[in-house]
This record gives sequence, C-alpha cells and structure tokens, in this order.
Amino acid sequence: MARIRVKYLLWLRDKTGISEEVIVLPGSPSLEELIRIIMDKHLELRDLLKNLLGPDNPIIITVNGKTINRNIVLKDGDTVKLIPPVSGG
Repeated sequence: MARIRVKYLLWLRDKTGISEEVIVLPGSPSLEELIRIIMDKHLELRDLLKNLLGPDNPIIITVNGKTINRNIVLKDGDTVKLIPPVSGG
C-alpha cells in the first residue's frame, strides 16, 4: 500500500478547495494511476488533467521535489506536487 501526499499549488488549490491530501493506493502505483484517481475525485480538474501525462501538458509535476518522467512508479511516502503555469502582466 502506498500513501501519496498530493499538493495542489496556486490556482489548483482554489479549484480543489484544498492545498493537499493523502491518497492511498494499493501496491506500487504509477503516476498515471494517481492522476486518474485525482480526476475522478476532483471533477473540476478533469479537463486540466486529461493531458497531464502528454507532451502538451502545461502543469509541472514533481515527485519529492524533482521533475519526473511520466513512467515513474510511486512509493509509500512520496509527495507529488501539481504546479500550474503562472501568467501575469
């Protein structure tokens, strides 16, 4: 079983209404499995996250503070941060 801490930064926090949560997954889950669960749990993020693992992904994903490869296998205690693009003027 893997307990994964997911942190939602900037306006993703506003969309979900939370800054972080712990999601428990069986075995050694992939990042893709985690993203599917987040999409099912937070419908307001579904359109934003559906391309999260593709080449056109505007959201930065880090695991334990490092930018990662899409095929990463998550481990118990990992922290995944979803960081949206920042725009301003």
